[in-house]
Amino acid sequence: MDIQKIYSLIFKLGKWREKRFQLFLKIIKPSMKDNLLDIGGYPHNWKFFFHHFNKITCLNLRKKKNNEIENLISVEGDGRKLEFDNNEFDIVFSNSVIEHVGDFEDQKLFSKEILRVGKKFWIQTPSKSFFFEPHFLFPFFHWFPIPIRKILVYITPWYLISKPDKDRIDIMINTTRLLSKKELKILFPNCSIITERFLFFPKSYIVFR
Repeated sequence: MDIQKIYSLIFKLGKWREKRFQLFLKIIKPSMKDNLLDIGGYPHNWKFFFHHFNKITCLNLRKKKNNEIENLISVEGDGRKLEFDNNEFDIVFSNSVIEHVGDFEDQKLFSKEILRVGKKFWIQTPSKSFFFEPHFLFPFFHWFPIPIRKILVYITPWYLISKPDKDRIDIMINTTRLLSKKELKILFPNCSIITERFLFFPKSYIVFR
């Protein structure tokens, strides 16, 4: 079993994404007139939900396969520098992406672009306070300094299953930066934050407007 299948199995068992999307529909209340931008998402994630929107644009660093959803287009772009007009989208959606764009300055650029192009937005990201690191599937991994992580990575399930080369390891460690609730308040001022919990611990955050 590869690492992506393990991630999918974890999400299915917890049903977090399904519950989260139902919450998104309840709070954001999208209409069939709304144009949505999904930053970093996969087109197939919308195959059961595309009818809620007028148009869906999936933006990634590399263009993804469309899967023949009529009102969805897949485009290439960088979330830190979006080539869209101010308020071009009724809703901006992003699930577990902001922690992968680089350091805190990169995350600032990412958040500014979301605030600029979206009238409403819904951004989810894992919590830095949670004891289990969800990308490397290893407890406390993200609490160690980067040099220590580059030693510990070789005993993580992510490495043992994926067997990435050194360049891939460096990229993954150097560009995966989990956020605290305090940092999210800085990045998205005057916005609402929902804390998702597991065993009373803050597992992830949803920031929305």
